Amino acid sequence: MCELMKRFCVCDATKNYNIDIHKRAACIIYICSQLTPYLGKQLDGCVIYTILRGHIVYQNGKFTPPLGQLVLPSSLQN
Repeated sequence: MCELMKRFCVCDATKNYNIDIHKRAACIIYICSQLTPYLGKQLDGCVIYTILRGHIVYQNGKFTPPLGQLVLPSSLQN
C-alpha cells in the first residue's frame, strides 16, 4: 500500500468555527495547554473522519478507542 494511503482525513470545507478554549464543545481543538495562536480565530474547514491504516480513528469530533496495546519498558512492568 502506498505510504500516503495509510492515513488520510475527510474534511468538510463548507464548515467554519471559532476557537474558544472555554467552549470545547463548540470547537474541536485538542491541545495540552490553553496557549494557542488560534484562540479567538475563525477557522475554515472541519475534519469529519481520520482514517489510519484502514481504521477510523476520529469521527465527528470523537476519537475511537486505541487500536494497539500499551508497551512499557520492563522496568515499569509488574
